[in-house]
Amino acid sequence: MEWITSLVPNIELWFRFGLAMALGGLVGLEREYAQQHVADVERTFAGIRTFPLISLLGALSAFVATQLESPIVFAVAFGGMAVLVGITYVRRLTDERSDRSEGITTEVTILLVFMLGSLTYWGWGTLASAITVVVTLLLSLKRTLHDMARRLTQEDLLATLQFALITAVVLPILPNRPLDPYGVINLYRIWLLVVLISGVSFGGYVAIKALGPHRALWLTGLLGGMVSSTATTLSFAERSHSSPRLAPAFGVALILASTVMYPRVGVLLFIVEPRLFWRTLPYLLGLTGIGLITCYILWQFYRLPTDERGMVLENPLNLSGAVRFALIFVVVSFIVQFAQQYLGIFGLFAASFLTGLMGVDAIVLSLANATATGGLDVMNATAAVMIATLGNTVAKAVLAYTLGATPIRRPAAYGFGVLTVVGVIAVLTALKFSTFVQG
Repeated sequence: MEWITSLVPNIELWFRFGLAMALGGLVGLEREYAQQHVADVERTFAGIRTFPLISLLGALSAFVATQLESPIVFAVAFGGMAVLVGITYVRRLTDERSDRSEGITTEVTILLVFMLGSLTYWGWGTLASAITVVVTLLLSLKRTLHDMARRLTQEDLLATLQFALITAVVLPILPNRPLDPYGVINLYRIWLLVVLISGVSFGGYVAIKALGPHRALWLTGLLGGMVSSTATTLSFAERSHSSPRLAPAFGVALILASTVMYPRVGVLLFIVEPRLFWRTLPYLLGLTGIGLITCYILWQFYRLPTDERGMVLENPLNLSGAVRFALIFVVVSFIVQFAQQYLGIFGLFAASFLTGLMGVDAIVLSLANATATGGLDVMNATAAVMIATLGNTVAKAVLAYTLGATPIRRPAAYGFGVLTVVGVIAVLTALKFSTFVQG
């Protein structure tokens, strides 16, 4: 780097100006593409040339303001740009040839690019780059976002507001300290886990809404597993009766949904207790890999046809559901604490299996929380997590076989059989490192 500095004085300053132009060019490229598809090229407002110049103007304004130690210079430059944008917008509204339904997206983007250019000079190049990528992504997803908004129902909107309520309003006001002698009831930590699990489920639901549930059955199974593999299993099993021709494909798709459970568990563990995540990672990777291979093999025999009707998932997020999960989490946490203290490690494993039959989220988060607070050994927690996932796999296998139509049973039996065998191996391996065996 020293020889470059000797050849090009003020290389860092040139780099900042170059980065400003590059970021403006990225936005300009998207705007040029978008405008050429909605209007004549001669009537485009700002494109591939204008946006780099605007970003460079922002950087130069920041440079001059800094050199003269006068923020007024930058304020005047930004104000002049805002006035110019406003005049151009008014002229466009009065032009009979223009489309008055376009809004002010390009105008707002121009002001953003000006500010991003100034950030690059002030040494915030990384932040400016990240914001530029996000802005460009939002601009390019115009049609997708508008389509998703048109498909939005009142229930979806209410659920979104409820998620914002439990995240931005309820969580900050809760006390972050244990309220019971066992250290289980920490309202802030409990509600943080409620926000976490609600966010994961809601994110999977939004992905389904954005990508569309009608593309292919495997995609629905994949994203449905992100919401809830147990709920997806129940849904596919029920639909197999009304669509017998698709029943074998439903069987493969629910195996895929169940495979998604393992990375889902990994995400929860990584956020709550990284030590437990790294300990369980080899098991989760192995189970995920075996599950995907099994799905691929079954797919060769039971092709997944495009299901135009898709699978309709209800919005997984509602305030009553969040409160119910919080209560379940507290109950499961007390069960884990009681089993460990009075029934020993065997009682903990038994409780993990039984609660895993109903769902893995509550027990996995309870085990991670107990490990994070020092109440549970990492090795024992690892074995308990694997036992819980095994219990959940067994429960879904029983649900698919007993509630599904006859054609769904064979692929479901093959898939869940493999996952169960591999799950048993994972449990036995994890038990070797627990105090249950070593003690």
